[in-house]
Amino acid sequence: MLKFYLKMPRFRKHWTPDMVVNYILHLHARGEELYSARIQREYPDLHQAAFRIFGNWGNAITQAGLDYEKIRKRKRWTKERILREIKAAYERGEDLSWHRFSRGAYSSLAYAAIKKYRFGSWENALKEAGIDYSTIRRYRLWDREKIKEEILNLYHQGIPINAKNIQVVYPALYHAARKRFSSWREAIEFSGLNYYRIAIRIKREKEEIREWLLRLLRMGEKLSDTNIRRKFPALHASACRAFGCWSNARKAIGDFTNYRRKRETQESRNLLLSFPSWERESSPLYSSKDVEREG
Repeated sequence: MLKFYLKMPRFRKHWTPDMVVNYILHLHARGEELYSARIQREYPDLHQAAFRIFGNWGNAITQAGLDYEKIRKRKRWTKERILREIKAAYERGEDLSWHRFSRGAYSSLAYAAIKKYRFGSWENALKEAGIDYSTIRRYRLWDREKIKEEILNLYHQGIPINAKNIQVVYPALYHAARKRFSSWREAIEFSGLNYYRIAIRIKREKEEIREWLLRLLRMGEKLSDTNIRRKFPALHASACRAFGCWSNARKAIGDFTNYRRKRETQESRNLLLSFPSWERESSPLYSSKDVEREG
């Protein structure tokens, strides 16, 4: 008789309440997942019968003596339940920042909380749970005045606030300043400081720049704008300041090579590599890669 109940009926009219309940218990005993979407996909006749007889799938599960909240994939979130779960997570020492909470095991809770008909935002949800959002958030809210305050604070502590150093020791401040000001220089000047006393640059005279460019030529380095900017950014910046642009700096040492034409570039390189090796080895920029290039 039990086998008859567990056999899938061919027509809807064969389903009875007992047959639906028995089949649900049979699937549960086999360890199958009983959430609604899966049953609708795998056992459509059973799913339709449960809706017709019990009104919905949850009622059918309950009628079978099972806890539907443990079975369903999509949790039914109420404001009270959301607040209860948030408080419990806070007491366990969980990271309640949105970045972490919304990507972990509590993602469904987090996104349920920010629905407009519940709390509208994660900040409002935490406030309702009695938690200070400012102690939770990972990212600080920056405005122009706060950026100014932080810059002056670092300045009075004696910490170098040139752009290069700030990018390393305080990247959050630097990126915030770049978003709210057109440049780091503007942020420094907005703070009432002299930018030229702050900026740390290696000042090179034209003659020194020429010497370095000649050394690079003797090493066989391409003096194209792209190559030098990528490999020797400080030298490139100094040359542009001293000569007005990179093209003028190359012309100052007699380099008129068109680096966009491969043939001319290769001919220039072959000529430059004909220089005696001892002249290139005397340069501090000489490396083992140049030896391989010669070979």
